[in-house]
Amino acid sequence: MIETKEGSGHLQIGQEQTPVSYKLSAGSIPDEPNTVIVSLHAPRDWLLQKGFIEHAELILENGEVVTVSSEKPVTVADVAAIPLEFTDTSCDSHDAIVKKYPEFAEL
Repeated sequence: MIETKEGSGHLQIGQEQTPVSYKLSAGSIPDEPNTVIVSLHAPRDWLLQKGFIEHAELILENGEVVTVSSEKPVTVADVAAIPLEFTDTSCDSHDAIVKKYPEFAEL
């Protein structure tokens, strides 16, 4: 089963932050750990101006900080919106996912 939620937070490089929206996807496969993928698209020019190469910090709605990464170093030749992602396999149950990522809590 795969669940998808959205959130808003801040992308941080050094001491600079910019507001961003992100998507959370959680799922499990039998005999595999639960997986949560946090993904977003960030403005290439902002990333480059702040010295981004491959990694940045994403501050989630609940204040938790995760490190998001691009697939390769970003250059001016890349598309204007750079995909960044973080994969978490540390949650051993749905309850653990909800505790760590409250966006998945039922309203």
